[in-house]
Amino acid sequence: MWEGNVYPAQIIEVVSPTKFKVHYQGYDDIWDEVVPRERIRGLVEGNVVHPPPPPKVRSKGLQASQTNVYKIGDRVRVEWHGQMYPAVVTGIVGQERYRIHYDGYGPEWDETVGLSRIQAK
Repeated sequence: MWEGNVYPAQIIEVVSPTKFKVHYQGYDDIWDEVVPRERIRGLVEGNVVHPPPPPKVRSKGLQASQTNVYKIGDRVRVEWHGQMYPAVVTGIVGQERYRIHYDGYGPEWDETVGLSRIQAK
């Protein structure tokens, strides 16, 4: 559970027997948090439909979208392990932080990147 909805997440650290640090799939690591066991709803299998971002995430993205270099839908090239790949900006997650989708790859390869890894196409 996160901000009233159930979001797919990955446990990245066991903090104690009843607390876990989680990373929400599709979100920047600035949203990672320690949650009590009661907020974990079980294992996720198969394709999951993500609910819309929580209001605090939308607000941060909206603020950043006013001044960021790239906008949703912009075609870019993204550096990944020393090579450039064509991609599209699918979301704005913060100040010069973008959610991108690589052309020709499945959604499991989508990631959040900073300005230093992006070139205009």
